[in-house]
Amino acid sequence: MKRLLLVRHGESEANVIHSLDCAVPGPALSPLGQVQALALAELLAGEDIRLICASTMLRAQQTVTPLAERLGLPITIRDGIREFNVGDLHPRNDRAAHIMLDELMTSWLLNGDRNAFRPGGESSAEVTARFRSVLVDVLASYVDGTAVVATHGGALRLVGPVLLAEVTTEFTYKNHVPNTGIVDIAVTDAGLVCRSWAGIPLG
Repeated sequence: MKRLLLVRHGESEANVIHSLDCAVPGPALSPLGQVQALALAELLAGEDIRLICASTMLRAQQTVTPLAERLGLPITIRDGIREFNVGDLHPRNDRAAHIMLDELMTSWLLNGDRNAFRPGGESSAEVTARFRSVLVDVLASYVDGTAVVATHGGALRLVGPVLLAEVTTEFTYKNHVPNTGIVDIAVTDAGLVCRSWAGIPLG
């Protein structure tokens, strides 16, 4: 069966201090994130992985480096699957900034305003368009087996409801993908089917 595993990066240095850092290449993995990356490689070692892809952000690349080294596969870097640009909230870590970010996520996921954005940032529509474009290329680049795509939590919450019939905006608003959490997708003749979202069975 052809599968697609969308993996959130391991804990980053920005996660540790709750920074809304959206720079490229951005912060590296924290020591815990490095341990999580090794655990991910162990978890996925038995999968029939044909392709490994990561965003242009360092934390995503470092998350799948142990897996790529273990399997002897290259990591394909794609910009379109990076985290969304929070605009004027970058790289703040104060409570007010997080409240404003949640207001933006509420606009996107609960109020249906996909064109909302922070000054200097991106809209949900822009993020999903670039993300989807990369996935189209990824899915066309392997015939069977599994592709692993290392990406970001916010982006996953936005694109999930657009790509997957089993996933709603209300669901992704309530269900964050934890560090190295996996969205497991079956690629069928009828389209993409979400088997599980960060351990929650769906399809």
